[in-house]
Amino acid sequence: MKQTTPRIYAITGHDKNFMPFSFMAKSAATLSLAGLVFAASPAHEAVADIGPFELKFRQDNPLMLPAGADSYSRPALADIDDDGDLDLFVGTYEGTIYYFENIGTDTAADFEMRIGEDNPFWYANTDTTIEAPYLPYNIGSMPSPAFSDLDSDGDLDAFVGEGYGVINYFENTGTASAPLFTERTGSDAPSPFWVQVGTSTDYNQAVVGGETTPAFVDIDADGDMDLFVGVSRGGSRSGQEISISSGEILFFENTGPASAPAFVEYNSDGNPLDGYSGDYSPTPVFVDIDGDGDMDAFVGSDGGSLYLYRNIGTAQSPEFEEQGGDDGHPLDNFDAGSYSAPVFGDMDGDGDMDALIGNGEGFVHFMKNTGTDDDPAFTELQRKASPTWGFDVGGESAPAFVDIDGDGDMDAFAGSDQGYIYFMRNTGTANDPVFNAPAGFDNPDNPFYGVDDNWDSAPAFVDIDGDGDMDAFVGTANNSVNYFKNIGTASAPDFVKMPLENPLADYAADTYRWAPVFADIDGDGDMDAFNFYDALVFYENIGTATAPDFTFGLPLAEVTTGDEYGFPAFVDADGDGDLDLVVGTPEGAIHYFENTGTADEPFFTELTGTDHPLADYLLYLEEGVDDTAPTFVDIDGDGDMDLFVGEAYGRFLFFENTEIEGTGGGTTPAVASDDDTCFIQTASQSKAGFSPLQTVKNIYASLVSFLR
Repeated sequence: MKQTTPRIYAITGHDKNFMPFSFMAKSAATLSLAGLVFAASPAHEAVADIGPFELKFRQDNPLMLPAGADSYSRPALADIDDDGDLDLFVGTYEGTIYYFENIGTDTAADFEMRIGEDNPFWYANTDTTIEAPYLPYNIGSMPSPAFSDLDSDGDLDAFVGEGYGVINYFENTGTASAPLFTERTGSDAPSPFWVQVGTSTDYNQAVVGGETTPAFVDIDADGDMDLFVGVSRGGSRSGQEISISSGEILFFENTGPASAPAFVEYNSDGNPLDGYSGDYSPTPVFVDIDGDGDMDAFVGSDGGSLYLYRNIGTAQSPEFEEQGGDDGHPLDNFDAGSYSAPVFGDMDGDGDMDALIGNGEGFVHFMKNTGTDDDPAFTELQRKASPTWGFDVGGESAPAFVDIDGDGDMDAFAGSDQGYIYFMRNTGTANDPVFNAPAGFDNPDNPFYGVDDNWDSAPAFVDIDGDGDMDAFVGTANNSVNYFKNIGTASAPDFVKMPLENPLADYAADTYRWAPVFADIDGDGDMDAFNFYDALVFYENIGTATAPDFTFGLPLAEVTTGDEYGFPAFVDADGDGDLDLVVGTPEGAIHYFENTGTADEPFFTELTGTDHPLADYLLYLEEGVDDTAPTFVDIDGDGDMDLFVGEAYGRFLFFENTEIEGTGGGTTPAVASDDDTCFIQTASQSKAGFSPLQTVKNIYASLVSFLR
């Protein structure tokens, strides 16, 4: 009979002095888990405490986020900070607007994401029940921004369409270089997008269609900005029911003065784009694509087609004619994906218009104009050549780090929603990582070449057989956790799936979703296994470091998050020599459990509020992402643990540990193992007090002896 698993306790509360962000170090216990495998090299032997985290999106994120959206990206370009280059805004399906500041040059755009007070679509929080200084405007699904100086005060204001068919007005109450958007409603918003109710002082917001996409252009060359709005489906306009059988582009002429615009809708007789006959969800944008002095129109759509309506009239009296590839449509053959949304701007300072095209998957394609201003030819720049590119594995990214090629730096792997294990080789150094673009299962450079492991894969690396190289376990969302034995070497791995040798095979059906992690939680010199479903589940290794034998899983009801599944990761968060626990959740939260016991007799206590090491970012995570999969690694070789977080849309958040040596609680010395197996081993630290784990171990040992 297998030995019963010891119980590990947890308490909700706080009974130890804790300095948020000021302590995190490599553990005093041996551990290897998803995303946390330590290289036995001098750079990893002395480990400092973790200090304040700083969330890095692109420039300082080794796995930088794409300049796009979670899905249904609706891009817009504007020089919002008045520095002479075009910045990027992207509406997202969830209802917020991402802001990417252009921190590059006039010849090479380079976008960095901004949040909080640095994003003009965030506002100062006055709700005392929410512990956050700034919150994003939640405008409605698929917001689509467009910019113009609507009140002639020298800065850019915004109209924002959205999925339910209204037009929202945001006045810039800041300045041209430091914008701040304030939503205006009722009589404070330009007509006719708010409608007075009878003779009362009440106003209702008018629904002009569905999936509204506004675009400003001075279409009649009279010196003020007119408005076109792409719509689909139906709605009510000024209280009247309307029916839209397909996509439609509405036209509103600006008949007001420069400082107080008033838009009047024109029907088919006065609408220059009444002839649009394309798909649903049209996304119009205007650009003089042929250099003849008048504005032409491109229109994206839900089917992904990019329509061109060339202006064959004049700048004062436009006349649009749909054109295809034979007529010189420069984007006729480009497949942007569903829900294409184009914008244009000179992104490289060469005098012609380049294109950025959003799509339903959240990407923003960058199309460089390799032609001229009057004879355009577009070429897509991909991967690192594109200023909008970032690391993305499609969905359900679950990162793991390990020095897989024995060159002394940490390489990256990531599970994905499709079940593939993506590989990102570090071609930089241990101190300055540079990762290759993700190599999929069909790339021979990937050690998991040809592996298609069901779906929602989550890899973890551990030398489970003690032979000096890293083996792998891969959890899935298909009631399976698979074992890949490394039959190669520590620097030239060869992973082979070994179902008959899988030490966790008997427990695969315990839950439908596995995200395994490994740690020597009881200090007996071998690696124990954990998963999270309803609670943290502990599989004790009662075998050895070279011949594991895992007991059946014991759900630890005290270590819960209220979720059906989760993504656990261990780290010594407070530099006291034992392993603490963090757990990512489906809703995007990250729970933190401090180990108030010892390295071999853990006792977990959940910490919340300002005692949480990620307190400053919890609201952002819970509102902005789902399926948070945390993992710790010293990615920059500075002796402290940084944090990567995978998420449902396949991207990687990076929290850099910015602790300055000597300002935290000291360091936790770590001694590299002498067999170069890529583990860190350290001494245990004793603590006085009750030891529930040891007590339960003794009780179970007595029970096993009795049963035998």
